[in-house]
Amino acid sequence: MNKLNFKSTEDGIHYLLDTATEKEWGYIVESLNTARDKASESLNQNLYDSLEWPTNQQAYINYLNQFVLWIPQQSGGAAWQDPTTLHSQEVYDRLCHYYYLVDQKTSIGVLAQNIPWFSQFLVSYANLWGKFLNTPESFNSTILKSFIQFSPQYRIEDSMNDGIPNANWNTFNEFFARELNPYLRPIDNPGNNKTVVMPADCTYRKKYNIRADSTIEEIVIKQTHTYANIAQLLEGSEYAQSFANGTFIHYFLAPYSYHRFHAPVSGVVQDCRAVQGLTFLQVEIHEDGPKKGQFNAPDDAENGYEFLQARGILTIDTTNSPDGDIGVVAVIPVGMCQVSSVHMQALSGKNINKGDKFGYFMFGGSDIIMLFQEGKQPVLNEQTSYRHYGTSTAISPSYVVAKSKWQNTNIKITSGNPATISYINGEWTANPNDNNGKLYGPNGNPNYIKAKPGYTMPNENEGALIGKVGDSIFLVGESCTIPSNLTGDLELCINDDLNGEYGAGFTDNLGIMVVQVSIG
Repeated sequence: MNKLNFKSTEDGIHYLLDTATEKEWGYIVESLNTARDKASESLNQNLYDSLEWPTNQQAYINYLNQFVLWIPQQSGGAAWQDPTTLHSQEVYDRLCHYYYLVDQKTSIGVLAQNIPWFSQFLVSYANLWGKFLNTPESFNSTILKSFIQFSPQYRIEDSMNDGIPNANWNTFNEFFARELNPYLRPIDNPGNNKTVVMPADCTYRKKYNIRADSTIEEIVIKQTHTYANIAQLLEGSEYAQSFANGTFIHYFLAPYSYHRFHAPVSGVVQDCRAVQGLTFLQVEIHEDGPKKGQFNAPDDAENGYEFLQARGILTIDTTNSPDGDIGVVAVIPVGMCQVSSVHMQALSGKNINKGDKFGYFMFGGSDIIMLFQEGKQPVLNEQTSYRHYGTSTAISPSYVVAKSKWQNTNIKITSGNPATISYINGEWTANPNDNNGKLYGPNGNPNYIKAKPGYTMPNENEGALIGKVGDSIFLVGESCTIPSNLTGDLELCINDDLNGEYGAGFTDNLGIMVVQVSIG
């Protein structure tokens, strides 16, 4: 993509006037009028009345001249209230409105914001606004107060001490990319890559399977009718073909989210860089439900824009990590509305620990993508609640071999932090001579005598899955909640004769169990 560099708003307007023919301008005007007509019928009346609705070339240019100097802020007017929380969402509404104006299908069958010459303009206009938001004129105490007073979901207090910012916020972008106070985001199960943590404060959207040819069938790149390909997403990476048959996971960051991102696992950074791309936002209007009449930016991955947007690429190789091998993990922060650059900070060839910062976004909305390799995919936590970075989002399975005694999972259990163990698959036996060598599941052999003294857990079924934390031993079976008062490493074992008092002990056991451990 050719990049335009406007030194001023006037440069951008001249580009629009000089580049587009009257016919091409007509497509933009079509979108403006369609947006106005649809919004007049469906958008909340207070919100509609509080926004500008340009319907011709000059009115749109006037709007652009004003909007490029708008300082993001919140206010208490009824028009800007989220009907579900009553918090102000003026920043969200104005961003949605900006894109809604040009997110309408034109007579040539293309959304206005996807027309190539205009798409390039939108990227450069976003950069121009970003330059303004890097100036001292873009931030002051009144702007700060507007977020504290009207939008508590921004949690400004997490970056303040006794009402004073924890850093000098001299521009809006410095405020937007603010650091959190220390110790607010404890990292789940540090030192163990079996637990993959959230790379940002975000919401889970969806998981997709990557095909053998590195494409994702459910995601089609707009205007090409071709399946999204991981090689395109990882533009120029040596790992472009390394995620065939793996997993693609999509998360969303709202404008109010903490906009720095952190390593989900520990390992060696192989690649950390930014990729130039587009800026885009799909915007609709809620037709029903509690948000009827409000803007809706659904952020569905199926439209394929993550593969075209400005983004960062981080690949972490865990192969030789002392914290555990879950292959190569890729994290792709994707800039969406008004984010046409992503700042990446980690150094290639250096070790990175789970939870370490590796970059940040400036103002706008954004996504985070994670990629896992075939055979290394962890079991994903698909709950859709908003979660903080450092909290568990996926757990690599633990394998328990029937022939081995207590096996350390390297998962740390902490008193008061809920943890569960769930059977995934596998069969085994502690007595291959019983019942013609039939294998059993995690509940063991119900037809055999109960385990005797000297077994892993006396009085429970032979062959059952047993757990231990510290000196406390408990039955796992198909699933269990680990007693909440325990602290220490989690160990797992088949219920069998530990010392060979009654026969061959563990030496003749067969099979393996696969389990998932979930914490928090």
